[in-house]
Amino acid sequence: MDWERWRADGIRLGIGTDGCASSNDLDMWQVMRQATHLAALTSGRPDVDATAVLRAATIDGAAALGLDGLLGSIEVGKRADLVLLDLEQPHLTPVHDVAALLVHAAGRGDVSHVLVDGRIVVSERRSTLLDTRHLLERCRTRARDAAAAALAAQEA
Repeated sequence: MDWERWRADGIRLGIGTDGCASSNDLDMWQVMRQATHLAALTSGRPDVDATAVLRAATIDGAAALGLDGLLGSIEVGKRADLVLLDLEQPHLTPVHDVAALLVHAAGRGDVSHVLVDGRIVVSERRSTLLDTRHLLERCRTRARDAAAAALAAQEA
């Protein structure tokens, strides 16, 4: 993938996850890293522009979906969809190049806050929308019940 040539040709490349049915983790940080490695492998150049990868995950990805007037960048009039990272981590120190840090070193575990359309949905790494412990317990209970039902059906 030759990011620079494609951008020069006016092609906006967007990257993203395709849903939990295939990758099962929706981890954009991993997607950015994989895109960087794939671009380096296919171009033969190890110096893939981290800013271009970050753009593909944000404003260029929004443009590829026809949503760049609504999201993908921090601007007045756009939705305030933001993630805040805790940079006080050994693997994120020191910060020399923000784009490179975000693409090559940061991960979902570094996200401390998430805002969707200006509403805080994650604060201090905890959902503000649901009781995660209760949800996990319900999932475990239903999984046990389903396993028991499947076993009973096999024995019958």
